[in-house]
Amino acid sequence: MRKRVKIFFLFFALVGAVVLIMGFIWVRQTQNFLDRSLEANGVVIDLSWKQDSEGSWYAYPVLRFVDERTGEEITVVSTFGSVSPIYSVGQEVCIIYDSQNPYNAKIKSFWDIWFGPIIVTGLSCISLSIGLTPFVFDFRKRRMVQYLKTHGEIVHGKVKHIFQDISHTEEGQSPWHIIVQWMNPASGRVYVFRSDPIWYDPSDFVKIGEELEIRIDPKNPKKHWINIDILPKGEN
Repeated sequence: MRKRVKIFFLFFALVGAVVLIMGFIWVRQTQNFLDRSLEANGVVIDLSWKQDSEGSWYAYPVLRFVDERTGEEITVVSTFGSVSPIYSVGQEVCIIYDSQNPYNAKIKSFWDIWFGPIIVTGLSCISLSIGLTPFVFDFRKRRMVQYLKTHGEIVHGKVKHIFQDISHTEEGQSPWHIIVQWMNPASGRVYVFRSDPIWYDPSDFVKIGEELEIRIDPKNPKKHWINIDILPKGEN
């Protein structure tokens, strides 16, 4: 991968890692809340409608219950809202609340308690996966090439075509590839291989019909590496 592409995916990975840490903290805080919480019977006394940044309206239940320790009547607005109201006014619900702060209260349901941590953790995993996937593929490819350089069977194929892949552009440049054809003498099967990207026109240094060294996995010739180390190093 080239520098700008690496920076782009590293950004995704960094954002994902930061948000994942925040998600783990939120999960831990939620678990701590559950460990020290008390339960009470409550009632939905109203619905508080709030508009998000995209203009959608969400209904948040307004809850009332009595703190069993002090007998104080507590009124709070649920932190979990929905476009279509899940709870109706007058509906009785089970409430869990922080024994140290009764105004930190939630309806005792999976989504009311875990929706936030699940969404944050899930989005962070997606972002982290997007950011790391190219590096994982790049790492696996480098390992395969290194293995082929050391243990691959050496064969020679003829250069059939040299072309520029204009469908792929990085930093205003499109890579060149060399197409090499090789026939397995044992099976008579013909294989067509494409070289790794070359960031300049290699036609001055390798000609059509010329033979190039190829390292293949004898068990699976699709795993291959065309030896383009003979070409001059390009300035990227």
